[in-house]
Amino acid sequence: ETGARPGEWVNAKWEWVNFDQQKIIFQDTKYKREPRTVPLNKAATALLADQLEDITIKQFDTLSASEWVFPSVGRDGELHPLAYTGALRDMKDDEILPKGMHAHMGRHEFISSLVENSDLDDSRIMSLVGHHSPTSMQIYTHARNVRFLPQLEALEAGRRVERTQELGKALGVPTKLLET
Repeated sequence: ETGARPGEWVNAKWEWVNFDQQKIIFQDTKYKREPRTVPLNKAATALLADQLEDITIKQFDTLSASEWVFPSVGRDGELHPLAYTGALRDMKDDEILPKGMHAHMGRHEFISSLVENSDLDDSRIMSLVGHHSPTSMQIYTHARNVRFLPQLEALEAGRRVERTQELGKALGVPTKLLET
């Protein structure tokens, strides 16, 4: 729901979340460890509210003292950020998730859907998701192509006439015959 990197969420702390302003400011990002503000849409806000309820009410005894949004209890009995790669591996081993599932897939889907379905230009998308090089957006060019469907549909009638005429010439058949 945010396009943030899994590692950003793993280390996220509740003090970084601002429910009133619907945003989170990741303090330790991949790019030069600089902070990055990410808006929280309604779905992301609801998921975080559910997580907060889960750790402060349903698991109060074990997790309520955590500063992390996604805490876990380590083998040492202390609170730590959730080790998502291990959790993901365990869920795949237990067949809860498909074997081909990767932590980064949600981020890729988020960026692809922005490219495919929004009018945001690459620089805005890059700012949202923390990309700093235009080359990082090249893997999403395939998603952009579906936005051209209305223009292709508008051209189709003229293209059909042209194709029919060319086929008629090539086959030596009247165009009217092919049109029927």
